[in-house]
Amino acid sequence: MEKIIAPHAWDFGVATTELIKLSSRGLRGGDLSQFVKRSGHEFADRLRDLRVPEGVVPVHQIALGCTEKFGPNRNGDGFKAAACRKYHDTFVKHARPFRHHNNKRSSPYYGLVKESWFNEPMGRVELLLFYNGTEKAAEEQGGLVADQELQKLERGEEISGSMACTIPFDKCSSCGNEAPSRNEYCTEETCIGPHGEKRGGVRHNMMKVCEDGHVLHVDNPDPDFFDISMVTRPADRIAYGARADYLQKAASGGVLSGAELAEQWGVTLSPGTLAARGDVIGELARLERELSVKSASDRSLIRALRVDRLPLSGKTAEDRSRWLRAAHDAQVLLPLSTIASWFHTPEQEKFAQIVESAAACLPGIFGRAALDPSYLHPEFFQPSSLPSTQLKQAVMDEAAASYGLHEHHLRERISRSVIEQWPAPAWRQPVHQKQASADPIGEQLARHYASYQLAWLTKLAADSPEFALTARACVLQNGSVAPQ
Repeated sequence: MEKIIAPHAWDFGVATTELIKLSSRGLRGGDLSQFVKRSGHEFADRLRDLRVPEGVVPVHQIALGCTEKFGPNRNGDGFKAAACRKYHDTFVKHARPFRHHNNKRSSPYYGLVKESWFNEPMGRVELLLFYNGTEKAAEEQGGLVADQELQKLERGEEISGSMACTIPFDKCSSCGNEAPSRNEYCTEETCIGPHGEKRGGVRHNMMKVCEDGHVLHVDNPDPDFFDISMVTRPADRIAYGARADYLQKAASGGVLSGAELAEQWGVTLSPGTLAARGDVIGELARLERELSVKSASDRSLIRALRVDRLPLSGKTAEDRSRWLRAAHDAQVLLPLSTIASWFHTPEQEKFAQIVESAAACLPGIFGRAALDPSYLHPEFFQPSSLPSTQLKQAVMDEAAASYGLHEHHLRERISRSVIEQWPAPAWRQPVHQKQASADPIGEQLARHYASYQLAWLTKLAADSPEFALTARACVLQNGSVAPQ
């Protein structure tokens, strides 16, 4: 789930953005005293001897306040101190100063997020932004000159800014319901308080003040911030929007949640996520070039991979989303034939032929994707529904042993393959773009499956100790032919 978070949706008592006034010797004298009043000694000490490249303009940004100190913001989003402390550095890792949440990988940006900090005494996440003040600075740091932002700050005006983050789920402050999308927010019937009282649910009563004084909101335990934008129209509960329902809700005094704001602005994917996917595609393309069935270890690994269809219960999009989540949590990579059953009726006469056609297009598919960023669409396979405990247990107990790519499952199947003398699948050669496009149905299904693999592996994360072995298994599975 993506959200827009506006710094001015909290009342910090000061402007959320302010120029840092530096002399040639750094932050000194009256400028230092003024900054200490604004942010305290700890952050000021970090900036005292700050070296700023020529043409770069440093700016201090108060990004968000923790729930314990400030409560939720006006849009009903809360960030506890533990989350602020743990995830503030995602601003540095993934965010850049954009405009109007135009934050795609190729979008223009206007500087860097140089440093982040959780101000413990003040309970705030604060940022040091390096805006590009000249063409030279823009060339060295990347991006464009932040002329509009700096002109407003030099005039003493507030920048109307907002940030975007992505989260796996948020959590109702009353009943604890974990929702990966707004569609799964709790309602009046399901939201029960700690003493059995009904509190209305955040779906329709965000920011409601309950009889005991509790303010109904959602907590965001695992935020990943990927955007900090200047906008001409502030994104908060009375923001202006392009859609009639957006205006109607604002005019009626209803609370626009951070998730609703992201939907209205069309914020979907982060540069950090896109960069991570690019890294994963690059690694998979490299493995496609280097793996070989001449390797004894790779031949053993191929024998341990299951390519036959894993039947799934349920046919709706929500059922599939729950299976995606349960399978990923159990480190089960669903086989091609299972994903194919979501797009083609398994009972139809040509189903096996379609699967075989797609399988023939899989070898080399990540090499083709590396040449064309629009080739795969992993966002289609992002699970948005939490699986039931029963489903999670079923996947863990039944599917993981046969289809799981966790190291201990693979090792166990490799041992069994040797003892029981499982036949080794053959190896397909990579195909080129022209060859793949010659069979459009097979090519389309192959791209669906590779998109699923990419979403699966990106979520696993490249720094996971399981990633190297799992990525290797994916590529080997794509190049193998099931024995008849």
